Amino acid sequence: MDPLVEGQSQETEQELLVLVTETPDRLRVLVHNDDVTPYDLVVMVLQSIFMLTAGEAGRVTLEAHTSGMALVAVLPEQDAKYRVGQAHALARDAGVPLTFSLQPE
Repeated sequence: MDPLVEGQSQETEQELLVLVTETPDRLRVLVHNDDVTPYDLVVMVLQSIFMLTAGEAGRVTLEAHTSGMALVAVLPEQDAKYRVGQAHALARDAGVPLTFSLQPE
């Protein structure tokens, strides 16, 4: 093992633990298919709230339609919760049951 270069320090186990606990938890955001929400509305929500490109939004929407649900994004916990709240509010305002869920990464 090479000795440390002068001025460098090794991270202690406690420092590594602090780094791990300070890293925000990441959540998987999933969109669920339903028989009511128009395809175009799902694409619009994915683009406007989750910042997907038109192609990505179309692919995710099609996957949810054919498989029952699809992965939208993996985001830090607070960001994921905020965006899902925005998406649900937009869907409710439009009178549709579009649903997103969160899972640990």
